[in-house]
Formats: sequence, C-alpha cells, structure tokens
Amino acid sequence: MKNLVLLLFIFIIIACSNDDFLRSDLDRQRTNEVVETPPLGKKIKKMTDRFGEHHYYYNSSGFIDSIYSRYRGQNSSGFDSFSIHKFNYNKGNKLISIVNIHAEGSIESPINEYESNNHFTYNKSNQIIQEHLYIKATGSTQTTKYEYNNDGSVKSNNKYYLNENLIVEKSNNEIYTYSYNDRTNPFYNIYTKAYKAIKSIDKNDRILIERTADGGTSYAEYFITYDNDNYKVNEHLKYPVVDFYSTYEYY
Repeated sequence: MKNLVLLLFIFIIIACSNDDFLRSDLDRQRTNEVVETPPLGKKIKKMTDRFGEHHYYYNSSGFIDSIYSRYRGQNSSGFDSFSIHKFNYNKGNKLISIVNIHAEGSIESPINEYESNNHFTYNKSNQIIQEHLYIKATGSTQTTKYEYNNDGSVKSNNKYYLNENLIVEKSNNEIYTYSYNDRTNPFYNIYTKAYKAIKSIDKNDRILIERTADGGTSYAEYFITYDNDNYKVNEHLKYPVVDFYSTYEYY
C-alpha cells in the first residue's frame, strides 16, 4: 500500500512539474545537445542516517528520478515527517527542474504540506548558471547565480576544489580541510555533472576533516566498511565529542 501511495505522489508531482523536459528530439538536435550518461557503478537503493531513511529511484537513463525520505522525530524512534524530490530532465538528460514536497505525518496521511520548485538555466557549456527557487505557498522566488573556474568547478571565495573533490572550505574564522581516499562516492554516480558541480558532490569518499579555528586544530575521522565492489556499506563519522553512523544498500 505504501509503495502505491508513493507512486501516486510521484505521478502528481510529474503532472504539476514544468514540462520543459518534454522537448522534442528536433529541439535537441537544433541546439547540438549531447546526451549525458551517468558514470558506471552501483546505484544507492537506501541510505539510513541520524535523520532517518532515504530511498532512491532511477529513470531508464540511470540518473536519479526521485528520492523519498522519512525523518525521525526528535523525541521518538518513529518517523514524523517525510519528503519527496522529483527530478525532471529533457531528452538530453539535462536536469531541468526538481519538485520538492515536504510534509508532516506519513505519506498515507500527510499534513502541512510544503512545496517548492528548483528550475535551472544553462550556458552553452551545459553548466548551470542560474538556479531559480519557487516557493508555492508564498509565490516568492530566489535566484542563485554560478560562475566557473577553468576546471569546471564553481567559483567561490571560500571553497576550493581538486579533482572534483572539495578540499578546503572557509567559514568565518574557521578553516576546514578535507581528505579523501580513491573509492567512488556513491552519490557521484547518480546525479548529472552540472548538478554535482553546484552542490559540491565529491567524486571520492571523504575520510578526514581537519578544522582550524582560534589557533587550534581538531579532527573528525571517517571509519568506513566496504563491500566486495569497493562501495561503502557502513560509515562511522567520529567527532571529538559525538559520533554519527550511516548505512548504505545498493541495487
């Protein structure tokens, strides 16, 4: 029953979403658009973390189609809210929009629904140059603009990248330095190249966070268990005073 309700929600989102992604093949040929394909590798089926559990579904091209999440309440072990994110593409697998639904309660009995939409504008290099956020309840909009470095990373005054990994991040008087291994971050396999760039989705698994602030340095370390295909199945992020755990399942 739950899967049926979820499918109905997704169909409603599709019906309400922008239909720009239904452009004809003639339109795609006219703009010399190249069809993007996702990287080879496993696809996440379910991820569980301190916030709740997240289920991932894919379209026929292999890119993420929708994400259904259930979130735990602060004072109980059950779930008290959920979200659905529906990703819409054109025929060249270019991400055109994302429809976001958040609500309290369960997917069978939602209350206080909140809907927003993200729409993307591209340059001739198929990079996202504008992200438009629309809030349905208020009718308000917000636009974020992006510029790029020669290596394809997003220009920023406080973020620095190397080999598609975020390596340094500055925040007020704090500096965070990140280290990685050579294993593939499973989230790298499911999103388009342009979307990964604006959301700082790393290519590899992060293994160490070094924080420098007020003349002192502290560390947070990742302890990761991998399957036979070198994809993480258990992740333990250990901070000096708190620990976070995540598990991963794949198709």
